[in-house]
Amino acid sequence: MTTEIGLIVGLITGLVISFLFTRALMKNKIEIAKATVENEKKEQFLILEKEKSQLEERVLKIGGLELDLSQNREELKIKVGENTQLEKRIAELETAIKKERESIVEKLELLENSKEDLKNEFKNLSNEILEEKSK
Repeated sequence: MTTEIGLIVGLITGLVISFLFTRALMKNKIEIAKATVENEKKEQFLILEKEKSQLEERVLKIGGLELDLSQNREELKIKVGENTQLEKRIAELETAIKKERESIVEKLELLENSKEDLKNEFKNLSNEILEEKSK
């Protein structure tokens, strides 16, 4: 019976040692797994922080671009107004030039007519003088 008790004690001792050894191994594996998970979390956190920083930069850039766009729209609005006024002024000047040309043409025609009238008058006058001298 002592052999059986020795065997049972040996078996129990072996089981306890096996349990303790397995427990130690499992504890070590759990610690390694925890460390791995922790490292992965840190890496993911760093990646997220970097992405957050990039997004914040983009948001700032977008804000600047929106401001530029707004300013450009205002400048465009002003330039369109100026352009409209200049087109109106051009139309006024073209109309004035057209009227001036018409006036010049009328004056030239009048001048030509007056020249012709003077020529005819001079001929008549010369003919009268010649007639008087020949009488």
